[in-house]
Amino acid sequence: MNIAVIGLANFPNNKVKIPDKRLKVLQQMFKSKEIVPASVFLLGKDRMKDCEGIICSNAAKFDIIVEDMDFIDRKLSNGAGADQALFQKAMSVLEGEKFLYEAFEEGQIDEAGLNRLKEYPLYTTRPSLFLEEDADITSLPEFWWHKFGRAIFFTAGTKDSHAWMFRIGQTAVECAGIIHSDIARGFVRAEIVPYDVLVEMGSLSAVRQAGRLRLEGKDYKMQEGDWALFRTTG
Repeated sequence: MNIAVIGLANFPNNKVKIPDKRLKVLQQMFKSKEIVPASVFLLGKDRMKDCEGIICSNAAKFDIIVEDMDFIDRKLSNGAGADQALFQKAMSVLEGEKFLYEAFEEGQIDEAGLNRLKEYPLYTTRPSLFLEEDADITSLPEFWWHKFGRAIFFTAGTKDSHAWMFRIGQTAVECAGIIHSDIARGFVRAEIVPYDVLVEMGSLSAVRQAGRLRLEGKDYKMQEGDWALFRTTG
């Protein structure tokens, strides 16, 4: 996942491992040799058009809004055709110093309208988080990746405890493919237990004995914090 970081000098500008205290717990439980966090790419403003979301300082927020206002103003001045009313509504939102995605979240713009606006080079249609200028990656709220439509599942064993990022709504077989295409191709079932249940029970064997380990098919939609073991043919 690519995220643009703007106006936050304490954030790195490269591939970043996501701190996740759950990995340490899994490492101790499974006696894993290492932990492997999920990662994201944090890019500068010059790469904003390539990003799925934005993390920016409150001070930089207005600068991004102004860029979108300038674009919409040009479209309205030259005649926006069927999108005239939508652009007028968008301009009203931006004049209120609000991102278009914020307006969507609050119900001011519907999904069809947001999707239409996304067809134009408008940065404020992207999901965004706003922080103080002195913030760093540890300042992000818990499960901040949900804002950008992502979640994390885990695999864990003696080799490693591994966090994997996936799109919210992806199925078990799709998540198996994130690990390796061969696992998705030979998918039979997924053994699933939520992280919280695993910690509550204390071990995978206790989970099995209590009948809390679920067997799920390829269409199961993975959830944040699922521990998974994918069974395959062969």
